[in-house]
Amino acid sequence: MNMSAYERMADALDRLPNAYPRTASGVEIRILERICSEDEAALAAALTGTPEPVDAIAARADRPLPEVRRALFALARRGIVWLRQEDGKVRFRLAPFIVGMLEAQADRMDHELAHLVEDYLAGGGARDIMAPQPALQRFVPAAATLKKE
Repeated sequence: MNMSAYERMADALDRLPNAYPRTASGVEIRILERICSEDEAALAAALTGTPEPVDAIAARADRPLPEVRRALFALARRGIVWLRQEDGKVRFRLAPFIVGMLEAQADRMDHELAHLVEDYLAGGGARDIMAPQPALQRFVPAAATLKKE
């Protein structure tokens, strides 16, 4: 079976500590289709959770170095990859979906994308990050009661 670039990207995200579990509906693929092109997904699938220099990523993706460098900086501006300076080199890594890529989509979030994300989370997409106890994330009220809306 020949996997799509989006499926390979979903698998790469799922290998990160925060994971990106698959759902029965496949909504996780539709989310990726909304936030990046197929070509961008193919490049993102070549990244790992470890910051790496562009030349290593270009070699693994089997793409020209200048093209990969441009694409990685564009993906970093949209929060799909993270970058950092280390030893005088810029290094890139794949951003996790939750606490990373999702939050970076705030400016692009529309009705459809919001509902896709809601369906993903309701379908078990957050199980690996929300299931551990004590909770990794929680809300603490700030000395006031908020109205339920």
